[in-house]
Amino acid sequence: SIDSSELQSYFRQDIRGYISADKGLVYNSTTGNFDVDSANLRTIISAVDAGGDGSFAYNNSTGVFTYTGPSAAEVRAHLSADKGLVYNASTGNFDVDSANLRTIISATDAGGDGSFAYNNSTGVFTYTGPSATEVRNHFTGGTGIAISSGDIKIDSSELTSLYRQTIRTYLNVVDAGGDGSFSYDSTLGKFTYTGPSASEVRAHLTANKGLNVSSGEFNIDSANVRGMFSGGTGVTYTAGSGVIAIGQPVATTDSVTFAGMTVSGNLQVTGTTTTVNSTTLDVADKNITIAKGAVNAAAADGGGITVDGAGATLTYAATGDKFVFNKPFEGSFLGADSDFDARLATKTTTNLTEGNNLYYTTARADSDAKAALFAIDAGGDGSFTYDSSSGVMTYTGPSATEVRAHLSATDAGGDGSFSYNNST
Repeated sequence: SIDSSELQSYFRQDIRGYISADKGLVYNSTTGNFDVDSANLRTIISAVDAGGDGSFAYNNSTGVFTYTGPSAAEVRAHLSADKGLVYNASTGNFDVDSANLRTIISATDAGGDGSFAYNNSTGVFTYTGPSATEVRNHFTGGTGIAISSGDIKIDSSELTSLYRQTIRTYLNVVDAGGDGSFSYDSTLGKFTYTGPSASEVRAHLTANKGLNVSSGEFNIDSANVRGMFSGGTGVTYTAGSGVIAIGQPVATTDSVTFAGMTVSGNLQVTGTTTTVNSTTLDVADKNITIAKGAVNAAAADGGGITVDGAGATLTYAATGDKFVFNKPFEGSFLGADSDFDARLATKTTTNLTEGNNLYYTTARADSDAKAALFAIDAGGDGSFTYDSSSGVMTYTGPSATEVRAHLSATDAGGDGSFSYNNST
C-alpha cells in the first residue's frame, strides 16, 4: 500500500526546490516559508505627491510614509463668501453682511388667515394672527346651533322636544346642604333654587348685652339693661324695676322742694305765685324786669315792688310815665344804667354753674342708656350694627353675594356640562 504521509512529504520537498523569492521577499526551501526582506522591500516602494494642499513623502531608509495635511492658509484659500456673508482669507473668519443678507431674504404669505411679511430694510418678519372675523368664518352652525358674529347659541327653533328631553336627562344638581335648597326637574329641565327660610336665617342670629332674639325679632332685654345702671348723688336706682328716683315727684304738675338749687341754665316760672322764703336774696344781675311782656306803658302800669308788712310800694305809673313811692324816699339820685341790656346779651347759660347736683333730663337719660348698649356682629352672612348716637340697632340680611357663596354645582359627567357661577 502507498504511505500517503510519506508521499506528501516527498512531493512538498520536491516542489519547494522549484520556488524562489524576489522583490522584498526571502524564501526558505527547506521549510517552505516566505519572509519579508524589509531592507530590500523599502527600496522598491516609493511615494508620489500629486500636488494640491498638504504633502506626501516616503523615506526608503526607514520605510515611513509621511502625510502633512493642508496648512491654515491653504484651507482658507479654498473658501469664499457670498449671499449675505463676508470672508477674511487672512483670518478665516466669516461675518454676516446684514445689509446684503436682508436683500436676499424674503417672505411669502401663502394665504389663509392672518398675514406674514418681511421688511428687507430692517430685517423684521411680521406675523399678524387671524382676525376675529377670519376665525369666525371657519365656524358654521349645525343642527340646533346658530352662529352670528362669533356668538354661538342654541337655535331652539331647530331643537326638537326629543333633543331637549335627552339633554335634560344628562343634567343633575347637588344640594350640598346649608340654608335654602336647590333642585332640578329633568322632565321640565327646570332648576329651582329656594332661598333660606325665615327660620334658617334666624338660626344664625344670637343676642347679648341687653338684647334677646325670638323668632327673628330683636328686643331689648330690660332686666339685663337695668343691671347696667346705678344711682348717683341725689338719685336712687332700682335695678329690679328700672325706676330712677330723686326722692320726690318732679312732674310738671308737682310741687318740688330742694334744700338748695343751682340753675346753670334759664329758669322760667309760669305759676301764679312765686314765693321766696330765703333770708337773703342775692341777684347778680343789675336789672330786674317787671311786667315782662307788657306791650306798652299802660300794660305795665302798677308794676313794681311791694314790701310786705310795711305796705311800702315802688310802682310804675303809666300816667306821667313815672315811678311812684308810697313811702318817703331817702337818698341821693342814683341815675340810670342804660348798658344793662347790652351786658346781659354777653352772658349765656354757661355762666350759671349747675354744680354737683345735676338735674334729671330726658336727653341725659337717653344718652346714658344709648352709651351703655352695644352690638356684637358674630360673623356669618349679613351684618348687625348699633349706632350709640341714635340708639338704633340695624340688622342687614345676607347679600346676594353671601347667599351665592353657599351654592355650588357638580358636573356628574355624561354629555353636556353643568357649572355654577357664584359671581352672577
